Amino acid sequence: MWFFLPERLAKSPLEFFLTFEYLRRLMAEKQRVLDLGGGPGRYAFRLAADGHRVTLVDLSANNLAFARSKSAELGVSLEDYVHADARSLPFPDESFDAVLALGRFYHLLEEPDRHQAFSECIRLLKPGGLLAVAFISVYAPIYDAALPDPEAIHQWRPRLLEFIQTGRHLAASPSFTDAWFVDPAGIPALVAPYPIETLHIIGAESMLAQSKRFLYAQRLDVLQEWMAFALETAETPASLMGSEHLVYFGRKVGSPG
Repeated sequence: MWFFLPERLAKSPLEFFLTFEYLRRLMAEKQRVLDLGGGPGRYAFRLAADGHRVTLVDLSANNLAFARSKSAELGVSLEDYVHADARSLPFPDESFDAVLALGRFYHLLEEPDRHQAFSECIRLLKPGGLLAVAFISVYAPIYDAALPDPEAIHQWRPRLLEFIQTGRHLAASPSFTDAWFVDPAGIPALVAPYPIETLHIIGAESMLAQSKRFLYAQRLDVLQEWMAFALETAETPASLMGSEHLVYFGRKVGSPG
């Protein structure tokens, strides 16, 4: 069985495992899927291997080129590779059974841009279609700063407090781009203006975000037990507040157009 992870997900397999398990449980067989901002295609290829027809959309031509090369390497085909902006997508209304935005919204710093991208996702979904959107928690920089270098608190304290207060992260760290982060408790309000019924909101690392680097060094059987525990507890308040990444799952409401 083939397996590949882009660098970030390779460092956090819990995030991929929990997100994909929820997708697998919520999606019917052989659906038409839009993977919006899917980068090199980790979710896209895994879903295609399960029989779904997946279109990968990304703003980076380099990511799409990498995905095409990975397709040949893996022997798994996607339906299409589209270079497009999330705010204006070149597809007809109600084209997809599922829309995934698992890496796009936290790169949209301005609220009007996020609204336009979210509206596009809704437009492209068939009624009853599944929407999955990933967010980064405002508390993620705290976990990220404390683990590798606790003594840097003298440098990071003002920035961390600013992150929590504003949710706007400019040059958040040398290893990460500008980003927009959310308070986990605020996700229902973010989706409330749209015709979407909430199914699940999960902490994508469950409550293990601060322990994951230690856990990933354990034997495979031990890690698997912890991953099973994480899946069982992903929707608890502790997991929502303790995760670096959060994923919203909902279904579009309304009648077929």
